Amino acid sequence: MPIEPSRKVTSGPAEVDLTASILGLVGGAAPVGGLKSGPVTIQFPVAAGKQLKVTIGDSEPMTLTLAAMNDVGEARKALEDGIRGQATKVSGRVTNAFGNARVFAHEDDDGQRLIVLSGQPSKAVAFSKTDTDTTCEGLGLETEQTVQVTGLMSEHLAFAPSVSKGRAIGIKVGGSGPVRAELATEANGLSAIAGAFQSAIRAASSHTSFSGAIVAAYPGLENRLLVLSGTFGDDIVVNAAQMDE
Repeated sequence: MPIEPSRKVTSGPAEVDLTASILGLVGGAAPVGGLKSGPVTIQFPVAAGKQLKVTIGDSEPMTLTLAAMNDVGEARKALEDGIRGQATKVSGRVTNAFGNARVFAHEDDDGQRLIVLSGQPSKAVAFSKTDTDTTCEGLGLETEQTVQVTGLMSEHLAFAPSVSKGRAIGIKVGGSGPVRAELATEANGLSAIAGAFQSAIRAASSHTSFSGAIVAAYPGLENRLLVLSGTFGDDIVVNAAQMDE
């Protein structure tokens, strides 16, 4: 069911838009940190057994053996499963960093990329290749190909809503904002919502934190949205936007 303009509440004299709450971006939303890959250039399909190494925090480099991959979506899952599978093999300091890691796939004007989030935002993620396997480079995960990212991940949504044109969130990134990020079109489903709000946030301000922002959808067993700042280290705060008169 679309989020219609009538779904608003009054707080003092001003009416506010509930979209930020409905999308799980206030209250239970959590700060995240990780990395964004370079463009994925590996040629699919990729047979099972390809390897690369991952380090999170002060862990030893852990070798991941990936499942078969037919596209970037399957690469996302294979990488996430591989990282989480190391949780019982690392020290207790980084068990959650591995066990709660998430991987998002994102497509933008400059190609398909993977976004890898540590299960503990303070523990940085890094990848490296094994001696003879170039999978790490093909997935855009070599250190020189990646950039560190920070942002906000929504709480789990019981269902993926539709959001009507004109709905908005209030968003502050680092020391900039808050600004109103308003949808230019209706968006149906989580992936469409992510794309629409990415465009809305980028259009809301010319500051790099906004114009370079990324919004991605998590396609696992959970429905979550990820909002990344265009500038590493900037915190993101999302609030209800005031309704336009």
